[in-house]
Amino acid sequence: MLVNRKRKILLLMLSVVLILTWLISEATNQDWFLQEVYTNIYGVIALLGGVMGLVVARQWGGFKSHLGKSLSFLSVGLLLTVLGQLINAYYILIVKVEELPYPSFAEIGFFGAVIFYVLGAIYLSKTIRLIPSLKQMGAGKKIMLSLVPILMLAITFVVYFRNYDSDGSTTAQIILDFAYPIGQSIFATIALAVLFRSKDLYGGKLRGAVILLLLSFVLQYISDTNFVYQDLAGNWVNGGYGDLLYLLAYSATALGVQSFGFPNTVQQVTSSVEPQKAIE
Repeated sequence: MLVNRKRKILLLMLSVVLILTWLISEATNQDWFLQEVYTNIYGVIALLGGVMGLVVARQWGGFKSHLGKSLSFLSVGLLLTVLGQLINAYYILIVKVEELPYPSFAEIGFFGAVIFYVLGAIYLSKTIRLIPSLKQMGAGKKIMLSLVPILMLAITFVVYFRNYDSDGSTTAQIILDFAYPIGQSIFATIALAVLFRSKDLYGGKLRGAVILLLLSFVLQYISDTNFVYQDLAGNWVNGGYGDLLYLLAYSATALGVQSFGFPNTVQQVTSSVEPQKAIE
């Protein structure tokens, strides 16, 4: 418990430092050096979160349990975002492009992360046997779950894509433009459903962790949708507010995964059951 708390404090402190770095960059009239430094280092949050998350996943049995699989997939998703950022850093620092190409090989990491987040959300839902429990869910919650993906997609398509022009876009770009928000609406909806039934996850002991994950999924949705919007408008800026949104999303995901660290309260609930076998 103490080790996990220290990890969360470390991630939180690094997040605050990077947020301050961005604020300094803005206060100095978007100093180019600070912009480039910021763009290429805030991914350290995702790196630390992913590595630490794999350690937490082992506490829940790794791929031997649904919760272990969920945390593993979420952690790998964070590490894939690091891969995407490293590829972008190559374009910026080595190739010295003025504008990041989209789509590029970086999408292997960024869109790969979306896929792994969806898998993580699916296995999180299996942890509480979500599908059978949906029958017991009240009508209000069922309606909300139905409206969430519709609302998210409607906001994306009406606000961001109402003037969408595919002229000059490659097939891959068009697919990714729509695949990002669709994939994120899926894992955000699943996370919301899990939150509704989080009392079934060790009597609600891990509700806070689920709330953090839901927040991170929403932030990821906002970040990627904003990136597509800025790219289409041609006003994406390295080190701009878009990168700050990604930092917030990475931080929330990393902290959310860390919050599943096997705490004393859960040990009391599982009593003599080994943590690796606690969730089947």
